[in-house]
Amino acid sequence: MHRVIGSAARATLTSATLVAAGPVGVVGHQGGWDEALLVAAPMAAVAWLLWLARRRVRRAEDTRADAAAQPLTRPDPPLLD
Repeated sequence: MHRVIGSAARATLTSATLVAAGPVGVVGHQGGWDEALLVAAPMAAVAWLLWLARRRVRRAEDTRADAAAQPLTRPDPPLLD
């Protein structure tokens, strides 16, 4: 048995559903941009972490190269008078 709901009752039901669902329920159907964001955000986070790791490796290599380029010197022995 189906019961027909009038447009005013349907609008109230829809409004109550949106209020009960909160912002998450509203974001769930925004035309596709939210789904794209759910895919793009983790990809951007991984790309940023890779960039950060690569930058740290380059800095470490530069530090090692600078240290290797400097000649090793022994400290002068103390002068005895």
